[in-house]
Amino acid sequence: MRFMAMVRADAGSEAGHPPDGRVLVELERFNAELARAGVLLAAESLQPSACGARVRFRAARPSVVDGPFAADAGLVAGFWLLQARTLEEAIEWVKRCPEPHGGGEIEIRPVREAGAGALPAGDFARGRPSPAPAGRDREDGAGRDEVVVEGRLYLHPGQRHAYLAACAPMVARARRQPGCLDFSISADTVDPGRVNLIERWDCEHSLAAWRRQADPPQDLPEVLHAEVRKHRVAWSGDPFAASP
Repeated sequence: MRFMAMVRADAGSEAGHPPDGRVLVELERFNAELARAGVLLAAESLQPSACGARVRFRAARPSVVDGPFAADAGLVAGFWLLQARTLEEAIEWVKRCPEPHGGGEIEIRPVREAGAGALPAGDFARGRPSPAPAGRDREDGAGRDEVVVEGRLYLHPGQRHAYLAACAPMVARARRQPGCLDFSISADTVDPGRVNLIERWDCEHSLAAWRRQADPPQDLPEVLHAEVRKHRVAWSGDPFAASP
């Protein structure tokens, strides 16, 4: 599951002042730790809002408002895009971040994946990798061996949107399968010709059962090259005790 962690702007970031040298060193160390753990998908800081604009849609007529904008109006100064099992795991990672701008807050939001509805609110969404299918309870037992499939799929230029749209019904079906903890196919944030696959299953048997009846779409755009790997993760309930 992907999460965006957004750093709020303040007077300093709006004035174009970068963090001091000590904070920059700590941020580089933090980003390196995220990358080593396989959690970091992207991380960027943004120019002040004076460099940007907003497009407003009213009565179906767009209008452009040039920056700057008030720093207390939900402005974002930078973000991380993270891959984590649960919101709780993403929170634990962000708690390790150096303090932004000498204070403030970082907002964490799940990315709405293709074919997915809204996640449950509150502790249920934070404590579980994904909601259990209707009519069935799933235990979060410590020591469970999860099976993880990660893939990079390379397509012809301009075919990514069609590929994601064709896969959306299959993704929705997979997430309803017994034993599915996460299933997403998403656009890569850097390479416009690549999509990323992530599957998490509670055991090898659940994955095999899904493979037997997955029925992928017949009209998928051609995949030029695929890099896929499968591995096991011993999940202990502590995100920093799990081996990526």
